[in-house]
Formats: sequence, C-alpha cells, structure tokens
Amino acid sequence: MDFFSDRELGKKTRINEEIPNELFNGILALFERYHNNLAKQFPEHCLDGGAVVGFDRSAFSDTVNALIPNMRFTRCSGYFDECPDKYAILDSVEFVYENLWDYKVGQYHSYFKHDHLDLLNTRECRKSFKDEINKMFERNGVVFYLDTDGKVKRQLPIELDRLIQELKIHTADQRLNELIQQATEDIRKPELKDRTYALEKLWDAFERMKTFYSSNKSSSANQVFQKAASATADFEKILIKESSGQSCPLCQFWDRHFFPFCQHLPDFCHCPVYFFFTGFFIAGYHRIVFVHILPPILPDIPVPS
Repeated sequence: MDFFSDRELGKKTRINEEIPNELFNGILALFERYHNNLAKQFPEHCLDGGAVVGFDRSAFSDTVNALIPNMRFTRCSGYFDECPDKYAILDSVEFVYENLWDYKVGQYHSYFKHDHLDLLNTRECRKSFKDEINKMFERNGVVFYLDTDGKVKRQLPIELDRLIQELKIHTADQRLNELIQQATEDIRKPELKDRTYALEKLWDAFERMKTFYSSNKSSSANQVFQKAASATADFEKILIKESSGQSCPLCQFWDRHFFPFCQHLPDFCHCPVYFFFTGFFIAGYHRIVFVHILPPILPDIPVPS
C-alpha cells in the first residue's frame, strides 16, 4: 500500500533501533492473520477423523517460549506495559516466517461446524508476510527488514547497500575474500557486537591488502595505492593520508579508540555502520577501495606467505 504521507512528506528515515509498542502490537496482529499458515507445523486436529482444522496455539506458544524465552504474545496495553526486547521480537518474526506454509479451505464439517484445511507443499504466503512486516518496519522508521532468506537484517544507507549488493571479490587471496565477505554479512545483523565485528573484519582486510607486494607494509602499501590511483597523484595522496589515520575515522576509531566522531550520531549503536561506511569510502572522486580498486589489482598480486 502506498500512503499519502509518504508521497507528500517522503518516507521516514530508518534510524529507529527499537520496536515501539504500537509496532509490536501490529506484529502480533500480523501473526494472528497468518495463524492458519502455521497449521502444517502446529496442527489442530478434528476430533472426528483427525483432519487438520486449524492452528494449535498452545503447541506454537510452548515451542516459541522454549526457543525464545523473552517472547510473549499479549498486546502492550499502555505506557508502563513494556513489550519484549527487540531481539525476542525479531527472533519470533524469523520463526514465524520459517514455519509458514500455504493452505486452502477444504471440506466443511457440519457436525462441528468448522472447515477442514488442505495443507499444501508451497510457500507463496511467505512473500506477502515479508512484504507486510517490512512495510510496518518502514513506516515506523525501524532499521530492520526481513529478507527473502528468512533472516532479519539491518537496512543500510542506500549508497552502502548498493555497494554491498554489487560487491564481487575474487582475489588470489582466499583469506582476504573471506574477510570482506564476512564483513558485508555481519554489518547487516541487528546486534551491535556483530556490526562491530564486521568493522574489525573490514579493518583486517585493509591491513592484509597492504602487505601484498612485500613484507615491508609501508612500501607495499604505497605500491598498492599507486596502482589503485591509476597514476593520479592527487588521488594517491588522499589514499595515503586516509590510510595513515590522519583523517580517516576508521583508522582513528580502531587503532586509537577515537570516539569523538560518534558524537554527532543519533545513537552509539550507529557507530559501526558509520565507520564501516567510511572504511568502504576511502575518499576521492567517489571511488571505492574494496569495490573498484581491489578486484582489478589483486588477482595479479601474489598471495602472501
């Protein structure tokens, strides 16, 4: 659905890290609308013949409570009634998505006055569930979204998200490939520690890149920068300055625990994304080190011993 306020005012900036009560209640309502799609995994059987007639709410609740102890399925009724923490809510979104199956209404049982359900082996309902939950996240300015793989991920800034989507790293150094791949996966995760870990992996990749030509890191790094700059002296100077930590928040944060850069951010939890973004955009002519520099130059560089 396309809302008037979005067309008139633009969509909300997605910086909200928490799940407000109103959104939690909406998520519960969405679960309720899809409850028969959970009947294949949690069936309620007809007393006459055993056909599936619906969703076994008790079996579902017992399973969720065992797997997600902090989750509950009662609405938040007021200011002092706190909803579960965001991790429990997002875990439950993934759990419901994982257990959704299509169904169709079958034979009507006149004695018990209920319909039997024909359970199908298809999962078309997942798409509509995903679209609806993501619309709720978007309308509330929440940074999370449910992806097609069933995982809740973080909505990154558009520019960085486009970079990661287009990123294809195939260097001669398998470990470097793994570091960058791990970084791009972890930066989307909801927990702060995972996004900080992504920053660490990105930094490890950058440090590894600087030792390709020789064991002398400074000399080797200069050769990498020369080749990356494509004989553009000004760009080469920028790369060297950025990598030295003189103006790169990533370097100052990771090597020197330099936190003042975070002060203008709405919340500390945004810091890993901010520095990750900075790490990808090593300044200069809108060129990106890991996307547009590494692939052309690294396949011909020997793997370090």
